[in-house]
Amino acid sequence: MSNKKFAFIGDIDSTIAFKTIGADTFLANDANQTLDILKLLDENYVVCFILENLASLILDQIINLRVHSHLAIITIPSLTSKQTIDLLKKDIEQAMGSDTIFRS
Repeated sequence: MSNKKFAFIGDIDSTIAFKTIGADTFLANDANQTLDILKLLDENYVVCFILENLASLILDQIINLRVHSHLAIITIPSLTSKQTIDLLKKDIEQAMGSDTIFRS
């Protein structure tokens, strides 16, 4: 179980939030960077969260990756509320099969 890794692709503010809950984070500013990162993550990660604004730039590629990859790609809105972060914690916990990653 400990080899399951999850990642996040987004802007600087959002990556900081995901780092605090144990995600490997990756900064992306455009479609090419986002797609390149997703392709790199496919081999070593089980879940990748990606900000909605970046995902919208490469929707066709994400659909293709979802079909041909073991990587679960989850599009999320910008992290602006505690409620959004709490929901994401639950999703990560379910995907990773562990509740220990969120304990202080």
